[in-house]
Amino acid sequence: MTQRKRTLGKLFGTGDDRKHTPSNSLVLPSCYIGIEIEVENINKNHLPIGGRDEDLYLDLADGVYWNIHRDGSLRNNGLEFTSNKVCGEDVITALAQIDKLLSGLKPKPSLSHATSLHIHMDVNDLNINELIYLLGCYTVLEQLLFIYAGADRINNFYCMPYAQSEHLQCSLADLWQFRDSDTEIVNIIDQFPKYSAVNLHAINTFGSLEFRQHRGTYNQEEIVTWINILLSLKKAAIGKSPDDLPEYFSVSGPDTFLVQIFGSLADNFTGIRNYREYMVEGVQIAQDIVRLGTLSELRHTHNKH
Repeated sequence: MTQRKRTLGKLFGTGDDRKHTPSNSLVLPSCYIGIEIEVENINKNHLPIGGRDEDLYLDLADGVYWNIHRDGSLRNNGLEFTSNKVCGEDVITALAQIDKLLSGLKPKPSLSHATSLHIHMDVNDLNINELIYLLGCYTVLEQLLFIYAGADRINNFYCMPYAQSEHLQCSLADLWQFRDSDTEIVNIIDQFPKYSAVNLHAINTFGSLEFRQHRGTYNQEEIVTWINILLSLKKAAIGKSPDDLPEYFSVSGPDTFLVQIFGSLADNFTGIRNYREYMVEGVQIAQDIVRLGTLSELRHTHNKH
């Protein structure tokens, strides 16, 4: 068990303690979530809109959960719907609301290669050790997550995988090296590139990790499953130390690793062809990051003396 360090919420001043009703439909029933849904070919005049100018929202009888934004990267009157910061049963209600509304439009909104789903997962309650552990597990699973959520997004400039960027890998190694320095942690996260598949910079702004891999969708069931996959990564990291990662990678086989992280949700990945090989490649990348961070840490310590 890792020694408890300051939480990210304390480091960045981004905590949230609003009242909510936990949801047993979610792996972590009380974790705050932010949702961004992009669609194209939509007539804004067919929507129940409140507000004015740039401050528009969906004005529905069962509550205001969604803000509306124009997005220049989308075609045919494309819009982005961004949820408020929601938690527990409000996550389920907000998704049911947007699914019902958009599914009932005629014509239905389009979901092209330009549209995507972004999920913000609150990490204010994690410390830096737990965050590094989460990111290590993510790195092992990155290719599987892309194949499941949106294989065509793996080459998207706005969703750079860690596996394809030495710069991102070096930034993760820096987190490992300087994990005992609050000042360095804040600087590394503040400078982390926004358009990475998992955007750490959002911690500084919202107290969340932003996951950008998923293809466009507004289907409630599909989004809840994806949120639970991401929540499983967070749950697996609670109370863990990054020092456990190298041994964890070497001892656990791919199938055991998947079940330990995802439980029954592991079935979403075991049907992917060559899934074990993808995970072995991910382990190699994660181990390279750990070695780089450890070597840098040793050099830094040596130079100090």
